[in-house]
Amino acid sequence: MIEILKFKVTLNSTGWDKKPEYQILIGDALVANGTVGGNLIDEIFEIDLKEGDYTLKVQLCNKDETDTVQDESGNIVKDMLLHIKGLQIDDIDMGPWLWSNSKFTLDTPVEYPPGNIISEYVNCVDLGHNGVWEFKFKSPMYEWLLDIL
Repeated sequence: MIEILKFKVTLNSTGWDKKPEYQILIGDALVANGTVGGNLIDEIFEIDLKEGDYTLKVQLCNKDETDTVQDESGNIVKDMLLHIKGLQIDDIDMGPWLWSNSKFTLDTPVEYPPGNIISEYVNCVDLGHNGVWEFKFKSPMYEWLLDIL
């Protein structure tokens, strides 16, 4: 069985010098990419899916150390972030599950606080490092929704 699903991914950003670059993938298939400024943008696309497990991915691609500025006390005063503000699949708001059904895996682990190495965040929709945010779902989507309700 083939199911055609319509996705709407809403993104926003925080920045001071440059804009976040992103890619959106279903599995390993690129479905959208671009740059987002301070305004909300919607990436809308349709994809044909066979029955099975899938992962929607949003990747922050272009952050480097100079995009985060700290004061003399170590407080962040300027930063570049990519925010996942919303997700709809077939016009159904996935908002309640954005936090509980996702994780953000960093390309390069960071130490924070000192002595604690972080390689992934769960329940995270504000991307402050290069890495991949993942949202797992299944097709048929309506059967999956009934399972998670």
